[in-house]
Amino acid sequence: MVRANGKSLFSIFVLTKKYFSMLILIFSLFMFSSPRLLAADAGTFIYLPLIQTAFVPIPGATIAFASAKGVYVMYVDGSGLTQLTSSSTCERPAWSPDGTKLTFCNGAADIYVMNADGSNQVRLTDNPAVDMAPAWSPNGAKIAFWSARDGNNEIYVMNTDGTQQTNLTNNPADDTAPVWSPNGDKIAFASARDGNPELYVMNADGTQQTRLTNNPADDYSPVWSPGGAKIAFISTRDGNREIYVMNADGTNQTRLTNNPVYFDGDASWSPDGSKLAFTSYRDSNWGVFVMQADGSNQTRLTTNSLFDGAPTWSPDGTKIAYRSQGGTGSDTNIYVMNADGRNQTRLTSNMSAEKGPIWSPKP
Repeated sequence: MVRANGKSLFSIFVLTKKYFSMLILIFSLFMFSSPRLLAADAGTFIYLPLIQTAFVPIPGATIAFASAKGVYVMYVDGSGLTQLTSSSTCERPAWSPDGTKLTFCNGAADIYVMNADGSNQVRLTDNPAVDMAPAWSPNGAKIAFWSARDGNNEIYVMNTDGTQQTNLTNNPADDTAPVWSPNGDKIAFASARDGNPELYVMNADGTQQTRLTNNPADDYSPVWSPGGAKIAFISTRDGNREIYVMNADGTNQTRLTNNPVYFDGDASWSPDGSKLAFTSYRDSNWGVFVMQADGSNQTRLTTNSLFDGAPTWSPDGTKIAYRSQGGTGSDTNIYVMNADGRNQTRLTSNMSAEKGPIWSPKP
């Protein structure tokens, strides 16, 4: 028998084989995550976890959304579905302008930021009041949000690491729904300071707060056009919720939809500013529609008998993602379709996708 250091090679082989499974298992605890069955030797099987790579977002081709279970991301074909957080959210997540991070508010209404793969989750706000609707500035340096920490809802802004949280509006009425202009110079928002919800605009530092709408009904949900020249919004001034558009200085307020039944909203500008996708309840059900920016050529894109809504355009303008109850009863899932309504494709199953979808930007 050949020996090595006084021990037979056979003895070394038996010792090695005896502890082979244990060594593999210990090693895998440090290196891997999801288990699979592996044959360690004849008649012996162990669970060896598979390597789990981090989710890598594709600019302009990644969709984020939130459900009661947490924040998720996936690719535009539905592959790579990844849960990033394990708790519910109070708002849909928001992408950073470079597409590398997401901000969101958790079920306790505090604002967090994390990498797009879910790593490095950092709490930015920490107070007993509600902090909601985080929105990145176009240059990625600031996050606007609204907070009730001063006894009523106010618009705040902070650095992306949570420092320098500053009240911009500071008045006794409620100020909500901050939206950055495309160049980052201004913030549009809704305020009840004059007795009912109206739309205002201010400089990014809170100066020159200017009222844009002025009527006894409610005006809310401002959405800047891609070039910053127009603002679409919802108004009840004609008895029900309709979509309007105005110049960024508040002039030329024009009704785009005229639906006497119930609701038109969720306005979403196409990337080139030529069209608006929106949600409407007409013809006895909810659907996704599209129209020209002047309100002409209103066209239904979805015909599901249940809910379809919350449309958002892909950065290249070729597709629209939306939420739908099509074929799932009470569960709302994420779908995607061509901009003309063709190729409607379900991306998720039984997700109760309540907030979103939101496309990753394409820098």
